[in-house]
Amino acid sequence: MTLRVWVNDRPVGRLDRHGRGTTFVYDGDVDLRNAVSLTMPVRTASYDSAYGLLPVFDTNLPEGILRDILQKSLAKAQGRADPLDILRLTGRNQIGRIRVLPEDERPERQASVRNIDELLDREATRAFVSEIVERYAPRSGVSGAMPKVLVETDPHGDVDDGGRAHRHTIQTSDYILKFDAEDYPGLSLNEFWCLEAARRAGNVTVDARLNVDGRMLSVRRFDGEDGDRLGFEDLASLNARTAVDKYAGSVETDLFKRVAEFSGDRRRANLEALFRLCVTNFAIRNGDAHLKNFALLFEDAESGPFTLSPAYDLVTTTAWIRTDLMALNLQGSKRWPKPDAVLKLGARARLSRQAAREIIAEVGDGVQTVLPDMLAAFEAHRQAAIGHSIAAAWNEGLTMSLGVDPVPIPEPGRLSRGGDAAGSRDAVAPVV
Repeated sequence: MTLRVWVNDRPVGRLDRHGRGTTFVYDGDVDLRNAVSLTMPVRTASYDSAYGLLPVFDTNLPEGILRDILQKSLAKAQGRADPLDILRLTGRNQIGRIRVLPEDERPERQASVRNIDELLDREATRAFVSEIVERYAPRSGVSGAMPKVLVETDPHGDVDDGGRAHRHTIQTSDYILKFDAEDYPGLSLNEFWCLEAARRAGNVTVDARLNVDGRMLSVRRFDGEDGDRLGFEDLASLNARTAVDKYAGSVETDLFKRVAEFSGDRRRANLEALFRLCVTNFAIRNGDAHLKNFALLFEDAESGPFTLSPAYDLVTTTAWIRTDLMALNLQGSKRWPKPDAVLKLGARARLSRQAAREIIAEVGDGVQTVLPDMLAAFEAHRQAAIGHSIAAAWNEGLTMSLGVDPVPIPEPGRLSRGGDAAGSRDAVAPVV
């Protein structure tokens, strides 16, 4: 089964099975700027994997529930379902600029909803979530173990039948929809407020909105507009690893050293942004900050610019798994770092100790500021117990890893609304 690989609307090569693995060969006239991976420059010789997909083609392969659904559907239809089969199904619509299609097809946009509000106005009932996942799973090339799908909006969805523009709708962009999981109640609210904490801590973050009942999150795609997407490569791929090894490696080498290696003239800015994001993950106790949750965006694979992607997939995992550890090693351990270890990490970002201290203080202030609003939002959505677990985790991160003061936590039921942000689905964490 040979698949055609495209970079946006330009064909660049072919992907096929190679024993138990895969092989990729560039076409003869591909521009160096259109390399499929920063680790796979254009050349005549093939790129081969002895088992499974090459890392760059594994980047957006669905995981968890979505993968199970697709494997079951493919196995029923054709008696087999290996990673290449799943890529053939989902490769037409992925995060980033790569498209993978059967030989006789071309990339094309397939609008699925008029605008995102028609979904956010719905409650995320079990029936609604099942309907959405079943409908959009086959065209959702997005990684992650939690339930999520890609949704493409109608570029003309902001105009009514009389030609008048609608107001108060988000148009022209596409979205990732995420849902609460049975084992992790409050997941959507958790991620929304972790993103808000990260934004107030000075990070560039994805633009996220909640639906009416707080059980579904929409994340606006950050890889450019359809038809001219940016290159997107996560740190698993840049370390020549697939999803099965996303928890392997260290913060020092597999994040900081690799980002420095592939950042070109944006190395200093990217390393500083990476340090701020890592400090934020320590503060909010995000134990799922693995290699696939960091990425570089680029326009040109040869000369860039190469930019650290906005922060995404931020969750306080210790709200459910009290003893959860870090996803990657730091100083040879996955235990949450002490303040001195956090400060020393600043050297990996080429920061002076004073500059690192200032970033740590800014992150601490941002998390402290958002914590009361987060608590009020969880109480408004009748999930106060989870909100308090998150608040306790944040306070632990603030004191034990950042060395800053905790935030007093009132008893459940005694919270006051902290302003419009508390519980509002439109309190977004915007891309800055």
